[in-house]
Amino acid sequence: MAAAWLWTASEWRRRWPMLLTLAALIMLAGGVATALAAGARRADSAFDRFETATAAPNLFAELDLDQADGSALDRADEVAAIDGVEGVVVESWWAISLFPELDPPGVVVAFAIGPAASFGRIDESLVVRGRLPGTDQSDAVVINEEAARLLDVDIGDSMSFRTASPQRIGEWAENDGQFDSAAALDGPVVEVVVVAVAVADDDLGEDRFPNITFSEGFARAHRDDIAHLEPAIFARADPRRIDEVAGAMQSALAPVTARVAPGAGPG
Repeated sequence: MAAAWLWTASEWRRRWPMLLTLAALIMLAGGVATALAAGARRADSAFDRFETATAAPNLFAELDLDQADGSALDRADEVAAIDGVEGVVVESWWAISLFPELDPPGVVVAFAIGPAASFGRIDESLVVRGRLPGTDQSDAVVINEEAARLLDVDIGDSMSFRTASPQRIGEWAENDGQFDSAAALDGPVVEVVVVAVAVADDDLGEDRFPNITFSEGFARAHRDDIAHLEPAIFARADPRRIDEVAGAMQSALAPVTARVAPGAGPG
């Protein structure tokens, strides 16, 4: 049963061409949700209260990676300064092999997520046990309960992952976040510790996936030695001012923004 669930998660991560759209559905501390499930749950007042309590994002800026060239980190503070914005997070995708034993023959999946930078209050996951990492913790990961159960790990447990170097970024990006050989995992082997088990919006639905999220401190420590991208900026805006803030975000992020989508995020 555990292998079946992890296989499903691994296959989902392989669908790189769809991930720019699905970036709106992936967030810090276990934020992975399907659009249909999110839409259905929004009708539930309990889910609305969950989103409010966790400051879930309600705006999503998809970046034009051909134009952005790392500028997401430089421009995130401009988004944070927009009147009506309560919080901002820049998302990173990393070439990290999470479940190598479950990869199909001849394929090495290397895909993980985490925040690259954050401002204000946004996506404050509900912690079941442990404590969310500080921005200076470079070796910390947060997992959801499904990962704790299926991987048999918990607070204080160490985990080790192989990575791909920045020299592999073209190959990685052009091949759906995967390689055809483990030899491509030529980056550092990273050692991390589970510091929190948290509940995210996808944990409220029927389809639950094991999730491991790397910390902002990890991004700072490894942005020069692991292949990665910053494809999206998420924001939590005053719900009464969504359209106004979306327009301001579009202006602040031009010309590196492919689109700003009100309501496209997990909130």
